[in-house]
Amino acid sequence: SSSSSSSSASSSSSAVARAAASVQPLDVGVVDGSASPLLPLGSFSRWAVEGGKRAVRLLTKATSLTKAAAISLTSLDEDNLSTLAKEVEKLNQVDQPEKTTKPAVSVKSFLKDVSHDEELLRRFRYLSSMSEQAYYTRTLTEGDVRRRYKLRLVATSEEYKEAARAALELGECVEDVFQAGDGMCQSPKQEEERISRARDEMEEELDLEEMYKSLSFEEKAYELGITTEAAAAEGVEEPSSSSSDLAEADNVGVVGRALDTAKGFTTFVSGYTKSFNLSKKSKGQESVEAEGQGATKAKSPDNDPCEWFVCDSRADEPASNLSTKGRPTRYISLQGSDSLDHWVTNLSFDPVDFEGKDLNVKIHAGIYNAAEKLMAQLQFAVEEHIEAHGKEARFVFTGHSLGGAIASCLVMMLVHRGVVDKAMVEGVYTYGCPAFVCENCSCECCEGENCECTGDNVKLLERLGLSPSVFNHLCMHRDIVPKAFACDYTLVKSIMSKMDQFKNHGCLKGSREKNYTPALYRHVGDVYFVQPSTEYLQFARPEGDSPLLPEGQGIWKMVEPPQSLKLAMKTMNRVSRSLQNEWAFGDMDLYTYASDMNHAIIEIFNNPHPIETLKDKAAYGHEGGVSRFHKPKNYTRAVGVLLMDNASTNKM
Repeated sequence: SSSSSSSSASSSSSAVARAAASVQPLDVGVVDGSASPLLPLGSFSRWAVEGGKRAVRLLTKATSLTKAAAISLTSLDEDNLSTLAKEVEKLNQVDQPEKTTKPAVSVKSFLKDVSHDEELLRRFRYLSSMSEQAYYTRTLTEGDVRRRYKLRLVATSEEYKEAARAALELGECVEDVFQAGDGMCQSPKQEEERISRARDEMEEELDLEEMYKSLSFEEKAYELGITTEAAAAEGVEEPSSSSSDLAEADNVGVVGRALDTAKGFTTFVSGYTKSFNLSKKSKGQESVEAEGQGATKAKSPDNDPCEWFVCDSRADEPASNLSTKGRPTRYISLQGSDSLDHWVTNLSFDPVDFEGKDLNVKIHAGIYNAAEKLMAQLQFAVEEHIEAHGKEARFVFTGHSLGGAIASCLVMMLVHRGVVDKAMVEGVYTYGCPAFVCENCSCECCEGENCECTGDNVKLLERLGLSPSVFNHLCMHRDIVPKAFACDYTLVKSIMSKMDQFKNHGCLKGSREKNYTPALYRHVGDVYFVQPSTEYLQFARPEGDSPLLPEGQGIWKMVEPPQSLKLAMKTMNRVSRSLQNEWAFGDMDLYTYASDMNHAIIEIFNNPHPIETLKDKAAYGHEGGVSRFHKPKNYTRAVGVLLMDNASTNKM
């Protein structure tokens, strides 16, 4: 590199020397036809101008030479300086990014700013924190729930699994554990087993036979649960009067010791968890299990779709009811993707019929299967709450990522199957939830035509009798999980549409008239977008704000604008189309405004497209954008900072 630099420098210096040599010598002024050693003022001015011009030309050539030297190390002379300068300009033009000809679609008319709705923000933050706690069910305690949420912990998935293991060991159905009591207590058979084991452990510590021999006749009758006459008839020996007086003091001591021991052991037993630990098996049990291991494995439950916990509002804490107006509310929080099994569920995205064909919708197969498994676990907790409170019972479901999708699916299943009345569902709140439902195409449309079955899932909610406001999906502006199945699938549409499972998939067909790009699924209910503060939250700074959302932090609900405004926007879109046809802009659609709310949601999901995000190597890892914008804690922080900012603004 040093030799190249020296050769380049020598070439530059020689060129500069030749350029300097080309400057004409100074002309001597002529006065009265004779040469004069002094220059008159006019001649000096002309000399200065000419010299300045030559200096400018010299600097220009030197600058071009420097640019050319950075590209080519060949020898340069004055003849090819201009040629190389042109090449440098061409290279500079290549480095410039190409300007896109497609303008961004405006979605601002479909954004309702709810950043100052204090009640809504508190509810979002409250339930976001609760969905985050579902990741820590192993360490969750009643004190944590009472301190954080002012609720009473009812059950967790960890307790359920312990009860399920105990039920399998006793040969019972897992459902029996829930049907007896509050959904987490032991069945009668388990209770008998627990008492039997407690007696066995007590007998190991105490010689009860020796203690029994020392009891008085009346005490023996009491222990047997019969009268003294019946005891005599059964042959219970009555001690002689001489010996009873002598042993009376000792008997009191023995009985006292037995009672004290029994009380202590009762306290020990009562400290056991709701599902008794049956990890220590008897020799008989071990031999039976050794003979029939296959049968035992067949009884084992499938992998849990996700962790969960259930808690109730408290009558002494009105704040724990949120907006349920004091009604007894049961909160069910579901965990999101946290293991390989969960991601297998996410990737099992083949569409299947949801609840038969009467609802005419397709649903994400993995999410539907997971909801079916959770239905078996949680249905008894739901029925118990309804049995206790009747029509006043209320339910709130929340979940992050996969947990949010399962919660939404579970609610629709409970309502459709008649387990829960639609009026009892107070709300479903999800965070970073993937889309998972699509209308089944029932029209006779052909490829390339506008399918009337694509779009949102309003028809599904109408069939179930549920309002869209029941489902509230909060999506971070750059979270790719909500986009994953709802973004543009045009690149693979031709391939997927040939598969049997996607032939009648309405979302994949799209609609050119409505500007719905082909996708796999849509969200059901209301969609919100949150843009975190780049001033207070470090995780939001690298990528900045969304290109389609207003600048700065905020939460926006996607809504339909007034009809008059929609009419004006459609008129502008028609003008754009006519200009496109007149000036022959090709097949590119030039729309200034989104055609409707669903089109606006699609545009936000596609800008940036998940593929663009995944192209960046920095998007991966713990500190990558994929993780930062999907973490449940960051959802809670984004809403929390917005609440804090509103509070500080109100004080001013």
